[in-house]
Amino acid sequence: PIAVYFIAGGMSAATVRASLNVVGFIMEGVSATVIYASGGYSINILFTIGVLFPVMLLFAFFGSVMFRHVSNELFKKCILYFLILFAIYTLFLVLFG
Repeated sequence: PIAVYFIAGGMSAATVRASLNVVGFIMEGVSATVIYASGGYSINILFTIGVLFPVMLLFAFFGSVMFRHVSNELFKKCILYFLILFAIYTLFLVLFG
């Protein structure tokens, strides 16, 4: 829904990418804080964070490199197709899961 809002607002591809990255990092930070406040941290959680955080940074970098030379229209189409596939997957899970 956030991507649709940004795209509908006429933002450029670079602005949408940057905004989505910031939103993602904020969500991760809030999630980590809530888990910590509820006493949910264990050594397994810390290990998972240690493994996944660098992977998240790496994919954010690859995404920015990959879409750097893509036009705004192609970027918007990619986001739209991704959202459609995600909606189909979610609908499938709700109906048959």
